[in-house]
Amino acid sequence: MSRPRAGERLQPAPVRCILPGMRRLVVHEAKIRCSQGALPSLLVIPESPVLSDDKAVGTVDDHKPMRNIITFGMCRSPSNPQVAAATSAALGVLNARRALRRRRSDQRLVERLDLHLRPRRHDRHPRSRDRHRDQIRMRPPARSRSAAIARARTLFATLALAAVACNQGAAATSTGSAAPAASTLAPTSNVYPAPKRIVAFGDVHGDLDATKRALKLGGVIDDQARWSAGDLFVVQVGDQLDRGDDDRAILDLFTSLEQQAKAAGGTFLVLNGNHEVMNAQLDFRFVTPGSYATFSELTSDAKAVRKQPEERRGRAAAFNPGGPYAKQMAARPIFAIVGDSVFVHGGITMKQLDYGLDKLDQESRAWLAGERPTPPQMLVAEDGPVWSRAFSAQTGPDDCKELDTVLGALGKKRMVMGHTPQKPDISFACDKKAVRIDTGMSKYYAGNVQVLEIVGDEVKVLKE
Repeated sequence: MSRPRAGERLQPAPVRCILPGMRRLVVHEAKIRCSQGALPSLLVIPESPVLSDDKAVGTVDDHKPMRNIITFGMCRSPSNPQVAAATSAALGVLNARRALRRRRSDQRLVERLDLHLRPRRHDRHPRSRDRHRDQIRMRPPARSRSAAIARARTLFATLALAAVACNQGAAATSTGSAAPAASTLAPTSNVYPAPKRIVAFGDVHGDLDATKRALKLGGVIDDQARWSAGDLFVVQVGDQLDRGDDDRAILDLFTSLEQQAKAAGGTFLVLNGNHEVMNAQLDFRFVTPGSYATFSELTSDAKAVRKQPEERRGRAAAFNPGGPYAKQMAARPIFAIVGDSVFVHGGITMKQLDYGLDKLDQESRAWLAGERPTPPQMLVAEDGPVWSRAFSAQTGPDDCKELDTVLGALGKKRMVMGHTPQKPDISFACDKKAVRIDTGMSKYYAGNVQVLEIVGDEVKVLKE
């Protein structure tokens, strides 16, 4: 950015870092142009000992985050959902690319800073120092390499966030849409276009009778438990296992319905919940004696299976990673995006988006298939996607803000989840953006059998 002449009107121009060896001057009231055509902003230098043409002059190091770059004409405060979503998206982009860029950019920056901070010839001669006093006054004070790198990164990141937020706000203003566009944080796997009709139901926990009642209520099966729904899209949000004797029968029914639905042009999509993950970890605290008996004929030479008590070895052989039922679960995702709805057992937060939903899903599948020794820590964490209750139990304002940010980053309207029993009915929170469909329909919880129906933008609860 060049220094203006007296009375000259500055033209909008992008902010750029002026490399060492150049004057590195930035003039007060210089205009910053938003890359997507929004109104320009002014750069204000709050403190500067130097004036040029009656305007304060500083360097790029005089930048004060969130203080001296006035908001772009079409941008708003972080309370604006579009700006908040765009900011979160930009943070994710920066985090995703940081590891790739850091090594190369650090090396280049250190070399430039070394060159700039190295004593120059005129610094060692008093007469020359007087002659070059202005240039010396404008130099940034000496500092450590790490501090200089950190300051430079802060400047670049803040400018990038401001530009992305402005672009997002401008796009929302021009289109009039309330939902921000999906960011690069959005996954590419387990994503389906909006079908004509979606039926979703929650945790069934080893109760085959309640499972069939829910499927009939949604118009999914006939009296012989055969697929009768044509091109219907069905989602079960996890927790088929534990607390009841029929969990193996439920798994077998779901496998059959997956095949029948595909043949009829429909979809029967089953997600993994925390109880599926627990069984793959050979955590059998919630298994009933009757359920142990249904797996008794299965065997395995795996050391982890042989260490189990004899009555548990059949179940351990079934669910130990690489076992027959564990491989079935490896073919099923931990989340799905269908049209404008995000389906998950527990909940998805920005923590999982930053980690990468595709990455987490692939790692989880590899572990269940026996292709990696341990589950990803993000999967089994208390706030992980199969364990989180952030949006399904005592949801507060901060939780709703988090949900808004997540849905904004994904470009979706609602999140549908199970995991936390709702009594007596399916419930909604956060302006109906959080849909909690676990009604505790199994015998263990003695809740009501209900399913969720989504047709276009209409969301309806179906009851017996």
